Amino acid sequence: MFKSVLKFEAKMLFTRRNFIILGAIFALLVFFIWDGISDYNSIQKSKKPFQEMEKDKVSRHIHYTFYGIRGVRLLFIPSPISIFFSDSAAFDGMTAHVDTAENLNISNSFKGKDLFAGAGGYMDFSGIMLLVGSFLGLLYGYDVTRNSEYLKLLSDISGTRKPALMITLARIILLNLAFLILSGLSLLFLLINGINAINIFLFGFVVMLFQVLTSFISAGAVVGYIKKKRSQLTILVVIYFLLILFIPWLVQKAVYMEAKKGLKSISEFNHEMYKIMMALETRSFKTIGTWKSGDIAPDKVKAMVKSGQEIEYKKLKKNEMEMYNGIKKRIRAYQLIASFFPTTAYLSVNKELSSKGFENFIKFYRYAYDMKYKFIGFYIERKFYRPLPKSGVEPFIKGNEDLFYGQSL
Repeated sequence: MFKSVLKFEAKMLFTRRNFIILGAIFALLVFFIWDGISDYNSIQKSKKPFQEMEKDKVSRHIHYTFYGIRGVRLLFIPSPISIFFSDSAAFDGMTAHVDTAENLNISNSFKGKDLFAGAGGYMDFSGIMLLVGSFLGLLYGYDVTRNSEYLKLLSDISGTRKPALMITLARIILLNLAFLILSGLSLLFLLINGINAINIFLFGFVVMLFQVLTSFISAGAVVGYIKKKRSQLTILVVIYFLLILFIPWLVQKAVYMEAKKGLKSISEFNHEMYKIMMALETRSFKTIGTWKSGDIAPDKVKAMVKSGQEIEYKKLKKNEMEMYNGIKKRIRAYQLIASFFPTTAYLSVNKELSSKGFENFIKFYRYAYDMKYKFIGFYIERKFYRPLPKSGVEPFIKGNEDLFYGQSL
């Protein structure tokens, strides 16, 4: 029974007209994939100049004081899979500035509530798949039940008394197959352009797309049972608006508003960190006055440095980790709320698949935090416990530690 319905529906779907429509959708996808390739290649090309510039800066330092002030930068490198999610990711790119000062700067200043300010866009491969797929799914499902004569015809062909259920299942399979083919062709297009984005985590994208298409086809089929045609069309528009635009915006806005209330602003946080650092500077000046760097520090200077590490720097670490944990808590809240709706679950998962999502931000934040305090330890050891070598300062970055590679999650 079901096999005959599936064959009939396949003949109805894969017509010349519909192949033209699928071709047009693929052409649109290629446009946005090409835009993603351009962004990805731009970041890849920036790696070498970035590292060369950082090395050149270090070579120009004549002592550790200015090296400690200017510090080093860390660059976030996205995964090739980010090409599919260039507009819907949580951020475009990131750098972190690691130095001996009180603040850990991550541009574009995502620390705090600002990480949750943008809802992400739809103008990329994954966004177009959502916009077009949900629209077609809604109409495709609606077409199942709106025509009673068509249902009667399928009932006679299949010999079943419940043709609507079988047609709906057949259409769920066929529309998902069509979009799976589009995804496969898109991966092939990337391979032709020398980029291998094949990743086991793409299975997560397929699963999320499946549940979106299934949800919209099912919703459309339910709406088709409503007798008044004007009410049907109104409800279809409302469903599309709510699930595609309003609910994703509302979820993001709710988390952002809570973050505004629960997390300190960047200016407030930085001022608090500044006061701690100034307390150390004041205490140091009163205790030891000034000291000429370049030679091994006297014992009283070393004692002051050790005291600063144990008191003020512990406070700085504590404040930084409170911010880190606060952001992490809001990320978990967003992911939990997003899981209740098909479209927000799709958007949430795709953020993480892109390698430019909240999870990779947290990992980069922690990496930058760890690198900052490694740099401070490096700086203290060479400034206060060793004489300045004639060759100048020793670089903190020895290899590719200044590059952080994002991963799909």
